[in-house]
Amino acid sequence: MTLGSLPLNSVEILDLKHERPVEIHRQTPTWCCKVEPLLVRVMDGGFVKWRCPGCGDTAQVSREQFLELDCGQRCPRCNGQMTATDLPYGNYGYHCDGCDVGVRIGDRVPSVDTF
Repeated sequence: MTLGSLPLNSVEILDLKHERPVEIHRQTPTWCCKVEPLLVRVMDGGFVKWRCPGCGDTAQVSREQFLELDCGQRCPRCNGQMTATDLPYGNYGYHCDGCDVGVRIGDRVPSVDTF
């Protein structure tokens, strides 16, 4: 997977918040409770952080960590494999080259408020 960057307004971003959230865990244990952190949306618009299920502490998600996730996002339109990228406005997400659509990772994971 490669992480590119798409220019602003160059791609249609699909809103998938209405779909069932996907739990994405990082295998590297948390810094505090030594358990697998969960990726959660912390703000509308798709901003995500790691959340410790033990104590609730959160931490930034780096580009490298995002690339390691490889959660196999399929395009909602053509079912093709999507590529990890920086979406417009600084969100991590996935892009389908064939359909030229994007999906924010923050729309696919649970909200921090649900815990």
